[in-house]
Amino acid sequence: MPDQVHPRVVRSSPTVDVPKMPRRADTGPEKEDGLMIGDGSEVEINPNYYKKGLPIPSNRHPCRICGRPANYRTPFDPVTLKAEWLCPECYKEIAKQLDDLDDKPDEPKVKVITEYAGEDRITHMEKTISTGVRRGRDRESIYSEVLYDNEWMYNPRFTPMELQEQFDKLHTAALGTPEIQIGDIEAVISEGSGGKKSYQNHPEHGIILYTVRGSANGPIENVEYIFSYRIRSIERIENPADNIDVCYNIVFENVKKPSQRLRYDELTISQIASDIISSKSGVKNKQRLHEAISAIINEYEARELIKVSSRIPATGFFEDGNGALQFHEGKKLKLSLPKHNPKMAAHALEVLNDIMAFHSYSDRALTILYQMAYSPLGFIRKTYGKENKMVIAHGEPHTGKTYLCRICGYFWGLSETDSVIAAGKLTAPQLAEHLNKTTFMITLDEARNTIGDPNIVEMLKSSTTNTRIKDRIRPEQGYRMQSLYAYATVTLTTNFMVQLHAGMQDRLISSEWLTDAKRAPEEVERYEEVVNQNKEDLSYIGAALKAMFLERWETIKPLLFKPDQIDIGMEIMRRLYQYLDLPVPEWIRKVTESYEIDSPDPLDVFFGYMRQTYLENIRLYDKGLLTMDLSWESRLIQMHRTGISPAHTISITEKYIAVVPSIIQDISRERGYDLPGGLKNLQYKIPGAKYQVYRRTKALMIPTATFVDYMAPLVLGEGDIQP
Repeated sequence: MPDQVHPRVVRSSPTVDVPKMPRRADTGPEKEDGLMIGDGSEVEINPNYYKKGLPIPSNRHPCRICGRPANYRTPFDPVTLKAEWLCPECYKEIAKQLDDLDDKPDEPKVKVITEYAGEDRITHMEKTISTGVRRGRDRESIYSEVLYDNEWMYNPRFTPMELQEQFDKLHTAALGTPEIQIGDIEAVISEGSGGKKSYQNHPEHGIILYTVRGSANGPIENVEYIFSYRIRSIERIENPADNIDVCYNIVFENVKKPSQRLRYDELTISQIASDIISSKSGVKNKQRLHEAISAIINEYEARELIKVSSRIPATGFFEDGNGALQFHEGKKLKLSLPKHNPKMAAHALEVLNDIMAFHSYSDRALTILYQMAYSPLGFIRKTYGKENKMVIAHGEPHTGKTYLCRICGYFWGLSETDSVIAAGKLTAPQLAEHLNKTTFMITLDEARNTIGDPNIVEMLKSSTTNTRIKDRIRPEQGYRMQSLYAYATVTLTTNFMVQLHAGMQDRLISSEWLTDAKRAPEEVERYEEVVNQNKEDLSYIGAALKAMFLERWETIKPLLFKPDQIDIGMEIMRRLYQYLDLPVPEWIRKVTESYEIDSPDPLDVFFGYMRQTYLENIRLYDKGLLTMDLSWESRLIQMHRTGISPAHTISITEKYIAVVPSIIQDISRERGYDLPGGLKNLQYKIPGAKYQVYRRTKALMIPTATFVDYMAPLVLGEGDIQP
């Protein structure tokens, strides 16, 4: 093992000779003119001022002049396509020679490396080792990096014995497979006087069933070939929120052609076996494949010889067991999120300003924007017992509420189908699947029917406070019970506000879009053109938010305990501008307007529609009824006797009026309101009413006197005679 990975080679600069710099002492970070090593400071560097044709730097990027850790990186050289690196001292010396230059090209900002102390040294070493293993690098190469880190970046340094001990432990864990030959372990499935059967993951024969039994002439061995691939690596992934929710990352290797591999990520054993059987060659025994893979994995798990990871199988942000923020991109939902780029993020925020200007920087638009910024952390907020409310954007059609929600999806690199979901025919199981995919905001578009469906409403209500919302049996996974979680934060859009179910209104944040939100066609055209031209660039806002969340979680997390989640979103946007060293615009402000959700009384809707239908029929067929000196009870009975009562009324007597369920569909179609619970629920709201079978059909029996009481106070209309 080399004592030093990167020799201290002194090279001369094009304009200045820099002496060899001594190694820093283990007393803490160095400070030069306000630049702290490891403090995250950023500088601008021009690649044209450096030598060309230098060798590609190592993974730890020594300064190309003195060999010290290179904190500052140039862009890739357009000629050599190589990055060049400088330590702070050498950069300072070179910068002195550049002060007289008038024309300096624009240059990107790059971050400094970090000095690690205490437990952070082990965390950094673990990341270094796991990255190296994942990229297929050999043990010696990875260890050379760790040696270099210990020399230059760890404070205090590990002793040689300490370093070796830590490295061996972390490297074995990162491999995920035992150091011994994997085929040397048997997964015994039966053993007795008749012999022994075991599955083996054989390095030469693949997955086999090995049988040995005794005889008078000695043991008789038999090998049954099952799969011409062997398991090369196994990683068990456990959901910290559900101990039965387990999946695997497994790599299979062809024993005859080791370069041929099959990789499966975040799938159950059943799913993996089914795919191999249905689409892969090399399967010798389909009936035994699933059992064989399961037995082998169980054996290695029992001996604690495989890597076990804990993460939630969805796309978004989660906390690990230590309270550290983690970002994970699951297989069910992929993002098109670029790497963080401050310049592109600044450009994207300029586009955002244009978007909000189109909406007059209104409170209704800010509500949706703040929900977008806060939403990826909504699931974490729920784990601490806080409510994660839904925003409902409602009101006038063609005012841009759905389009703004779609734009919010662009911020996080979400596809339109993942961020905005047509809710007209959405079922409860489908909703559960959408909520289970991601922690980001999802929009249920035109949710009129959705928030009128009792099953969906209960799921939505539950999603605001509970983490788990549904259990379902998966036949494709061996009839395993799977829990579905409400990871996502929900936003609803609707043009027609229906009567809300009990408890629903308290879980909603209103964003009301009225006629004043409409814009001229030419304004809309310019607005959509701006968005379409910058659609992909908008994702740099999400990339910047992601970087800020991960880098500054200790300061972001306390925001989640604020009572108002829209205020949380406002503060996150404010901090984003500060994170990017940009002035916070004046329109990033508190939402002050309180929007009311005008939800009509179901009895007013019901009896108002009945009044309408009765009066229409009287006007059409017998307007004289309005001028007769009769009580309203008598008028109603006379209507039914002459056959002009509405179709939804099948009987009118002195005691009861019988109304059939078809009236509910009529009200929904003509008034745009869905009465929750239908006629069956109305029986509890109307005094004396009963829901029962009447003349071989179900009907709501309304006392005639009660019906008249509800009808009589209503204005009949122009030209009509009051009762």
